[in-house]
Amino acid sequence: MRRVSDARPPGEDPSQDGAPADQLLVLDNAEHLPSAVTTAALILLREHPRVHILITTRRPLTERLGVSRELGPLAVEPAHDGAASLAPAVELVLRRSAAAVDLGRDLPAVAELCRRLGGIPRALEFAAERLRTIPIHVLLASGPALSALRSSDHSLLPHQRSLGGSIQWSVDLLSDGHRRLLRRIAGMATARFSLDQVVDVAGPPHLAMDSALCLFSDLVDNALVTPAGGLYEYRLMPYVREVICAEETPRHAYALGAR
Repeated sequence: MRRVSDARPPGEDPSQDGAPADQLLVLDNAEHLPSAVTTAALILLREHPRVHILITTRRPLTERLGVSRELGPLAVEPAHDGAASLAPAVELVLRRSAAAVDLGRDLPAVAELCRRLGGIPRALEFAAERLRTIPIHVLLASGPALSALRSSDHSLLPHQRSLGGSIQWSVDLLSDGHRRLLRRIAGMATARFSLDQVVDVAGPPHLAMDSALCLFSDLVDNALVTPAGGLYEYRLMPYVREVICAEETPRHAYALGAR
């Protein structure tokens, strides 16, 4: 960051030294350094106003950097009725597995797989990689199991090689208070829950109601909890409950793809 910032005097037009006037800087997976990335981005934008910065992160950073867009799961149902219409989630699985297997005759099974994975692109990519060697009906019969959703791509960082590792990475970035609340939510008997139920399991005498609601709001911002359709109704993202309930298991249980 210092090298980029010190490349020219503040305010100087980047085009004066022959470089393109408009440049794009991509800061990927910035969720573990929110303060440092935000500060660096604000300095760069102030000193080099024609630089464009794209930041990807699993949690919000600040609105002061410009436009913030939340990317949700892919739709698991087609936008239009008709045999030729495929849901975006289904299209992703077909595209990622096309080199190894033809799933054209198994579209209902592919659609069911996408529903179970909640349309989460990374989970769908992991599943598509498994489909190279495991028939889709076998993958569905196992859940699919969390341990099956992994990659053998060693160019990825350890926490990017499995869905369990990816979720654990997000959980590890939480404070102790957030983790305690998430464990209580994971222990609830219902898949869907309301704010009142969250307060019941995490509010007095455990926490003041306002503290519980603030912590819960942060869990939603961190994409571990998601709206469930109804007004102020929520559910855990797929497999979050499994990861939370297995936190006492050695961490390498989620890192099968890291070996």
